[in-house]
Amino acid sequence: MRIVHVSESDTLGGAAKGAYNLHHGLLNIGAASTMIVGRQQRREPQISSTLGKQSSYLSTARHALDQLPFLLNNPSRLRRKLNPNFSSGILPKQVLKKISDAKPDVVVLHWINRGFFPFWLLPKMPWPTIIFARDSWWFTGGCHVPGACTKFITACGACPLLDSSFRYDATYWLHKWKKSIAAQKSPAPRHVFVLSNWMGGLAKKSMWGKAGMPVHVFGNAIDTTIFKPLDQGVMRALWNLPLDKKIIAFSALEFEQDANKGADLLKAALAALPSHDNIALLLLGGAPSPAWREQFSFPIYGLGKLQEETTLAAAYNAADVVVVPSRYEAYCKSAAEALACGVPVVSFDASGTTDLVRHMDNGYLAKAFDSADFSAGIQTMINLTAEQRKAVALSSRNGAVQQADAKIQAQAFLDYCAAQGWGS
Repeated sequence: MRIVHVSESDTLGGAAKGAYNLHHGLLNIGAASTMIVGRQQRREPQISSTLGKQSSYLSTARHALDQLPFLLNNPSRLRRKLNPNFSSGILPKQVLKKISDAKPDVVVLHWINRGFFPFWLLPKMPWPTIIFARDSWWFTGGCHVPGACTKFITACGACPLLDSSFRYDATYWLHKWKKSIAAQKSPAPRHVFVLSNWMGGLAKKSMWGKAGMPVHVFGNAIDTTIFKPLDQGVMRALWNLPLDKKIIAFSALEFEQDANKGADLLKAALAALPSHDNIALLLLGGAPSPAWREQFSFPIYGLGKLQEETTLAAAYNAADVVVVPSRYEAYCKSAAEALACGVPVVSFDASGTTDLVRHMDNGYLAKAFDSADFSAGIQTMINLTAEQRKAVALSSRNGAVQQADAKIQAQAFLDYCAAQGWGS
């Protein structure tokens, strides 16, 4: 069975890394797997780019053009940075020939935004195709995280992300176009993969579910030979972190600008802790502003954006607990990675993290968006006895391996395709 993964990148971003890990897991069990990407970072024979040596520059230009519906809705945005939460997905792209040349039995469309792959090519694909929805974009008129907005169930328009009050704005037409694509008779089977049961519920309410397309929950793949328990003391020495503090790790990019990441909820939870004398906050990815840092008396350490998975694993292993205060997560790859390292996770009992975190077993599920309960969860996890800590670490590791190990996920993928009769 020849599997072709189509992804905007092979490693840039969590979605790309999830696609790569599945691809690599398939290779490791002897499957014929290749990747077609835009921005290529890894020089491997099974990965090829549609953009060539200028992939970074071309990708940036296509990203800007792809966001024109967002930018033109409010011309003042033309002077600002691009919004990572919006993609139109309509730019023409000559990619079908490259897919065809790979002679696929199955095509997997992963995260294909930044102007990389237009959704309207879907009816032209004569191969069994899996839409791997790594966020909600496939269901909406352009946004990747709709938050509390449910307009995608019926019709987008008057989009809050666009600051629009116009019913027939760009999101209305993009959503309608996707609905027409979903309703078209396909020359080959099309299935939707989602990362969590919560995402599955959204998919079934979307145009794809309403069109009768099968929806299957298939979690992210991680390399559990990299994300594994390591000696905490050694890892703290590596990062020059204190040995006498309970370290709370938080992984997010631009967390102060992205309300979905829940920095405000985390701030309230940290402020509610009964003592700040023995704790420290470890930030992975984003750097706090001076104003955010000055709110707390405890030390805050920032490691910046960690690209290599080995360094990310070393950072998780330095922590006593990893916190995920996000309002909405399709899955939360960082939670799975931390759990694979044997580190408990505190998150809200909402969205995709509920598939990963088991309350009082490998972490703590706080009442949705209740900072006081989130604070209680942090306290519980950092105050575990040595025996409790050992049990939680073991449960965290075992659960993550069963749910997310790349080889196990790769075999599950092959089993699914075989059950459909693809590639036989």
